[in-house]
Amino acid sequence: MGSHCGYKAIIEENKAAYSAMFTTITSCAAGRLQEFAVSLKAENGKTYFSPAAQRNIHFNPYSIEEEAEDRGWKLISKMFFLKTNLAVLQLRIQSGSNEGAVQPEFHLLAPRGRNKENPYPRLSGGRRCRPQEEGLLLTTRTRLPGQVLHTFFLPSDGESKNRCTLSGQGVKLLPGEELTWSVIVSFSADCQQKAVEKAHQAREKLTLLSQKAKRRWDRFEKRLPSPHTAVEEEKEVFGLSAWALNNNLYASRNGLSRWASLPCKVYFPFIWGWDTPQQAIGISEWSPFKASHSLLNQLEANSLHKKESLRGQVPSKLSDSLCGVLSFYSQSPLQSWSAVTVAQRMQNEKQSGLFLKKISPLLKSNLNWWENNRQHSTGLFYYLNGMESGLDDSPRFYPRRFLPSFIAGLLPCNIRAVDLNCWLFQSYMNSAYISQIADQASWASQLYSRGLELAEKIDRDLWCEEEQAWLDRHPDGNFVRELTPVAWWPAFVGATNNLDRIKSVIENHLLDEEKFWGKHGIPSVSFSSPSYNHEEDGYYWRGQIWLINTYSALEVLFRYGYTKEAEELRSRILKTLSGAGGIFETYNALTGERGWSSRGPGDPAAFQFGMSSAWVMQILMSRYQQFSYLFEDTTQIAGYIRSADTFGDYQSTSPPSAAAANNNAVFYVETPGHELPHMSLQSADDKPLIQSSLVDVQFTDPHNNLLTEQIDLYWQGQRFRLLIGRSHRLSLSAAVANY
Repeated sequence: MGSHCGYKAIIEENKAAYSAMFTTITSCAAGRLQEFAVSLKAENGKTYFSPAAQRNIHFNPYSIEEEAEDRGWKLISKMFFLKTNLAVLQLRIQSGSNEGAVQPEFHLLAPRGRNKENPYPRLSGGRRCRPQEEGLLLTTRTRLPGQVLHTFFLPSDGESKNRCTLSGQGVKLLPGEELTWSVIVSFSADCQQKAVEKAHQAREKLTLLSQKAKRRWDRFEKRLPSPHTAVEEEKEVFGLSAWALNNNLYASRNGLSRWASLPCKVYFPFIWGWDTPQQAIGISEWSPFKASHSLLNQLEANSLHKKESLRGQVPSKLSDSLCGVLSFYSQSPLQSWSAVTVAQRMQNEKQSGLFLKKISPLLKSNLNWWENNRQHSTGLFYYLNGMESGLDDSPRFYPRRFLPSFIAGLLPCNIRAVDLNCWLFQSYMNSAYISQIADQASWASQLYSRGLELAEKIDRDLWCEEEQAWLDRHPDGNFVRELTPVAWWPAFVGATNNLDRIKSVIENHLLDEEKFWGKHGIPSVSFSSPSYNHEEDGYYWRGQIWLINTYSALEVLFRYGYTKEAEELRSRILKTLSGAGGIFETYNALTGERGWSSRGPGDPAAFQFGMSSAWVMQILMSRYQQFSYLFEDTTQIAGYIRSADTFGDYQSTSPPSAAAANNNAVFYVETPGHELPHMSLQSADDKPLIQSSLVDVQFTDPHNNLLTEQIDLYWQGQRFRLLIGRSHRLSLSAAVANY
């Protein structure tokens, strides 16, 4: 809904409907605002549900529902958003075998204990609650940056009893009867009167708004593509991921004129540097429009900054005023990959072209910032600190952890990093691709040449023959001898054409059970490394599973012909996700359980985390299969493949799977829209596919995602129009040239 506040159930105590509200205003003071609970006051002076004898809580992606019982009374509650910044707590109070006059009450409670919704030191500026117009108005001030949030609580009937309690009208119930009552909760980070007026308007049409909310949930789920699985638990994981990304959207306010995407409103309430493009890839599965908004917000923020050293920079974090927070460092530049993917998923070609023309100069400006601020005399690029990489406390940057990740990661390191140089290779190649589409051929040529130059430096200067892996270099030029997933990053982004090195990294490291081939997914540090933090369950980037690493491994394995291994890894990570009870920031690589958060061991990883959710969706939609190489011994390929080509030349996009089409590939598929059929293709003349002139092929749509019954297959530049669901034997001499 894009709201700037939210709520969650508190399960530690038995107060009925016991919940916490939190603010998601982009501030270091974001976090828990207030707690509330509900009770029932009887005419005989007794109070029920404070505490309840029993609570059963059920979590939906769009609501929290609860059944509480106390001495024969039952209280059924449901909390959900009616629209942006407007929520409702609906109550049904059932008498059971009881009889008597009762009055429902809603109580605001001061937050107690640790603020679990905020990883930063608490910088609250205070709160004030007072009765106003039948309800309660809560005003909360935050610091760094200074902002004010107004929350208004309005009962469906009744009034404020004091500055902390709302009371409904007293009703006499007979056995088996039911009382309904609601409390409307309206937020505004701009004006208290706006919060008050919105609540009163909602009370007048509460039933209609509730019905509209239900229809909105249904429409959202219908817009989602069907995941590539028949397993119900995996379908549920897919749905949770989509809802996580949707719920972490941030509506326009303050300096924001468009939708923005946050990693986790409860825990990371900023527009983060490298999280945003990853989340946009996930969001584009159902709304390329909102995904494009989140990218443009981020790239435009500093594009015209008056300070030259910040012009074009993507700050590590942005507030909703589009001002950088801790702007002395940036984060890994994945925006070009995201932009190409988002454009590919736009159904309207004109809309896609306009988006690419708008984002093209912004991507170039960001490339200029990296060249002017982070390029070493060798031509390679370096990270200022661990936080700039997004990998915070990775042992690539720092010795054994001595501070929480978000503090250790700020210390300077100046590492010439494999992943950063790969991300910048990607930025050059994708910016060249976008420039070509935007009719800027001269720019495209320059950017492409810079990308190839950087690829040569990566292969020449960052390959360690002794370790048989691509490794970072210290400021003094020595290798950083830490094995992490970036060991295969050049293969992932397509920045190397050395097949022997690619196979060596895959077979000697990625598929080694003592290093990365884990039972639950890919660890962030080799299991065999002394730097794997076994004492603290691989805390943060020292061993825990992060899904971008697992996704990168899936692309590498499938693209280079290790398809059985790719499917085994897919099976392992989906088993981990299905058994974890939610989509989390990290997972324990040794057990598959929920990992630890940035605050340290013992603090559970953030829930419904955007970056993880994006990769869950890509895995379940088989997006890692969209491009495959054909080698001299390849006689068959199968998967949701858009194009397949010979190994040797650099592809036009990075990773190659991001391209909408590759007209020069040996095989490529065209469909209306971006969804692909499953393709099974094999040589029918006993020759490798790159030499064959006779093939057997079948396309299927097992999950009913396609908008057509036929597709166009291009083979060696010739076109075949084929029906989905049928087997075809194709000969190059029988290609369809015209329609």
